[in-house]
Amino acid sequence: MEAKVDTVGERLRLARNEAGMRQIDVAELVGVTERSIQAYENDEVIPYRFVNQLAEIFDRSVAWILHGDEATKTPGDITPLLEEMLVELREIRKALKPAPAASKTKTASRPRKRS
Repeated sequence: MEAKVDTVGERLRLARNEAGMRQIDVAELVGVTERSIQAYENDEVIPYRFVNQLAEIFDRSVAWILHGDEATKTPGDITPLLEEMLVELREIRKALKPAPAASKTKTASRPRKRS
């Protein structure tokens, strides 16, 4: 079970430790100084420029790094809502469907009277 981590820095530190890496190792892979990694982990700086690289290094999603476990949770079962929406869409489509065309047989029309 993962420890509860509330900040970007805490998540980065957790991911780095789980990967068995030192700050200097991560710094070299990202192309920054060890002090930069320290600043990220101490929540002094959020590493927006390097978040994609860090996610790849730690095999984590960018969403998890920036927002934590809440960002990676899937919503509950939305099937009933989707089914209800489908019924409504079908009703709308039915209402918008053009009425069947009038009979295609031509009826003789009377010539107009000219005055």
